[in-house]
Amino acid sequence: MFNFARSIVCSGLDEERRTQLLKQYEAKDNLAILGPPKLNKLLVPTLKASASIVKRDEYQAQSQAQVAASLNAFGSTISLLLGPEVRQLLAEETNPALRQLADGFHLLTDHQHRLSLARRAFIKPSFSLIGKNAAENAPVDEWLLGAHSPRI
Repeated sequence: MFNFARSIVCSGLDEERRTQLLKQYEAKDNLAILGPPKLNKLLVPTLKASASIVKRDEYQAQSQAQVAASLNAFGSTISLLLGPEVRQLLAEETNPALRQLADGFHLLTDHQHRLSLARRAFIKPSFSLIGKNAAENAPVDEWLLGAHSPRI
């Protein structure tokens, strides 16, 4: 497994395979919250002044979409393994492996949150001082600056 992962880390997935996996595990409907937070509508006019900020945010959102697809794939697998039908078939020795899968899922979920904070940090310099303070305190939810963020 390590050699396989090392190969992908060094050269990336084949474009066709990545596209297939992203489509198969796309986080949509009730899983959309796992995906990249949307830019608050009030931010768009502010950010349009800097094409580089908008382009960087688009790339970061694509990265977050891939993390969301990974979370969907891992979460679905963990749920399947912990379901009563499958769980009763698994030997007791699989508990550490299930714990490790869950730990990896937690780490990847936290990484997704931190990617949202990084996106916010890249766009914050274009805000006014009041906007910067509001952005700092806004929660991340389906929107990058929270659903109820004040005007930036």
